[in-house]
Amino acid sequence: MTPIAKKSASSTLLELWRPPTGSGDPIGCIASTFTFHSDIFEEHCLPRFLDVESDPDWDDLAPLVERERLLCETYAGVLVDYTNAGESHSLRWDILPVHINKGRQHSKVSLLAWQKHIRLIISSANLTESGYRFNQEVAVALEVSPTEGNKQHVIEACTFLRHLLGFVPGESELATVKRARNFLRQIDSLVKDWSKSKHMTGVRQHLVFTAPCINTASQGHSPEIDERSAIEQAISRCRQHGTAPTKATVASPFFDNDSNKSPTNKAVATLCESMNKRNRRELIICVPCDSDSTEQKPRLDAPHSLLSTPARYSMKVVIKKLPLLDKDGNRRPWHAKMLALQSNDYSALLIGSSNFTQAGLGINAQRNTEANLLTIIKRTPHSRQPGYLEAVWPEMVEVSDPSAADWSGSNSTIEEGLANTAECIPAGFVAATYNAGEKRSIVLLFDAAHLPDEWSIRMPDKPYEILLDSNTWQRKGASRKTELEWTPTEPPRTLSVSWADGTARWAVNVEDPRLLAAPIKLDEMSAENMLTLVASSNPGTAYHLYTKSPDHPSVENDWDKASPSDLDPLRRYKINTTFLWRIRQRTKVLSALREKLQRPFWSPQGLDCQLHGFFGIAPLAQRFLAETLNNGTVNTEALLALADLLIVLSEVEYTQAEGAIGREEFESIYKPFVRTLAEDLNKTVLDFRGNISADILNFWNSVVNRCKN
Repeated sequence: MTPIAKKSASSTLLELWRPPTGSGDPIGCIASTFTFHSDIFEEHCLPRFLDVESDPDWDDLAPLVERERLLCETYAGVLVDYTNAGESHSLRWDILPVHINKGRQHSKVSLLAWQKHIRLIISSANLTESGYRFNQEVAVALEVSPTEGNKQHVIEACTFLRHLLGFVPGESELATVKRARNFLRQIDSLVKDWSKSKHMTGVRQHLVFTAPCINTASQGHSPEIDERSAIEQAISRCRQHGTAPTKATVASPFFDNDSNKSPTNKAVATLCESMNKRNRRELIICVPCDSDSTEQKPRLDAPHSLLSTPARYSMKVVIKKLPLLDKDGNRRPWHAKMLALQSNDYSALLIGSSNFTQAGLGINAQRNTEANLLTIIKRTPHSRQPGYLEAVWPEMVEVSDPSAADWSGSNSTIEEGLANTAECIPAGFVAATYNAGEKRSIVLLFDAAHLPDEWSIRMPDKPYEILLDSNTWQRKGASRKTELEWTPTEPPRTLSVSWADGTARWAVNVEDPRLLAAPIKLDEMSAENMLTLVASSNPGTAYHLYTKSPDHPSVENDWDKASPSDLDPLRRYKINTTFLWRIRQRTKVLSALREKLQRPFWSPQGLDCQLHGFFGIAPLAQRFLAETLNNGTVNTEALLALADLLIVLSEVEYTQAEGAIGREEFESIYKPFVRTLAEDLNKTVLDFRGNISADILNFWNSVVNRCKN
């Protein structure tokens, strides 16, 4: 729990996305951020979370195939302030724009879930290149498993993230929000039977969330979200362990600027009023300092009210400079947000996303959504634990004469997202959704009350081709929901929206990810090769082997037994051309497929992907069917292989596990799928019954009947 330094930035925050040992398969992840770079999430966070790494010796699509396959089975979504949500991204995961009226979605919390482990990351870092690689940040990971950790943290985080979903425009109509809610519901169910929390002696940790209330008819009031400010919540928790704090230390890169009407800094005043009034009190405020200023008259990037307000409360105030260099001497912007509270009874530290502003701390009605973690360590004789929190703070230089300093004010508008609002997409452009499949289209959702008078929508790479404009939309009836035909095979990643005051990107999500095309051309792959990939526990590796040797499909047990062809004395004898070899190989692969289908599935989405995904049972069966009825003739061997596949499907006995979907739910999805698949295949095969021998046809009919029962 230390500020992120230069050399450790990429290796610390990104490493928190890796699964711990024994965590099991990934279930899903959801993160919130203010500013956002999709490349960081897609190319660095997700591969680590999914445990997919690119092998430098692989020059094919294998890592992409494995990542895409895992994203079919797992959930991934990012909640972004709507001003920063216009990012191009893979349609396998969702961007959810959050619109806070007169505020910002400013929290930085990530929930990563594997079968046997859940990790919560509370940090000051946005999901951006700067946040994860360059800034000085602070982050804490809370680890929860079936026997360790505090599952209440997971429950509270799910409640907060569910609350954020209520601020997604058009949330009741969007498949993206439904997917996110289903994932959070699944996490609630997963931790339900996990053991209760086990606290470290003398240490308590509490999540501190702030957010405005939702007053829509669909959501109503959320009593689970504490309406108090972050300071009030933190002080209240501290008072459970002793008196009010006598010393506080603030470190923030941004503050509220002084008002002409009132010179009082309300954030500082709120903190002062909450501190102990009977003892001598001290407030230390660490502020940004201009690097070019002199030591005699430093230029502080903060308002003068930080100095004047504590004096009204008879409080000693010390001003320090936030470090421009990290511990290794490298220049790094300070972006961490920290508040230390101390008394004779405890030492506490609040870290997270909240700047020391009214909106950041949730002091007034115009509040941001924020996520913080409060750690309280009880002070006991000879205890070293309080020193751990104090060691988090780096060395900072005190301003010797703060009254003589040049207080230049704060650049808070940059952090709070209040600048350049003309380049933010207007709120009237609610959602853009891509419908995949044979009949492709883009569905646009509008809010007419918040649309500009004139606007147009284009593809970013085709600025002269208008997809829709305000005049055409009006002529078509100005419908809230407008559907546009989409003829290209490649789906759109973003749309470009232009209006009188600016231009912005409009993020596109997908209605049904199952209908997205595979990242490779499966129509060039034989049914036997596709069977090998479907049966493999790691299709990415299997695909890599396929690209190296398309004529030699293999399962995992054979991967370490291959002999180089130029050292094999029998290399000219191709055993894989024999019928016996093909039958034995297919038997091994089908056995692996049965084992794969019998393993626990951790969500209906994962099971659905295994049945319908691009490496799923349904497309595999269609590939065998295509080879069976090639050019109007019947390939008997391919028909028998298809029958073998149906037999294996009918033999699957699902294995239940704690946290996975139950046997009843599995069978309610799986059995109708097998029955329908067999019936559909049978209709096509019977059209060619005249070309099939009686014995083979009888065998085929018996297999189909077996699948129907």
